[in-house]
Amino acid sequence: MSEVPPPDLWQIIDAYTAAKDAGLRKVKLGNAHLFVKTREEYETLEKIAGEESF
Repeated sequence: MSEVPPPDLWQIIDAYTAAKDAGLRKVKLGNAHLFVKTREEYETLEKIAGEESF
């Protein structure tokens, strides 16, 4: 699957919020280094998902 690019930040945020909206309580985001490219993106993800989510 090397031809499939990693998800971008907003795709991950959409997936995270969809999981939470579906009632999942312990949603974890693994391998954040693959989709978070800048400090600003990291801070955005932290505000939305919380530090304990990754």
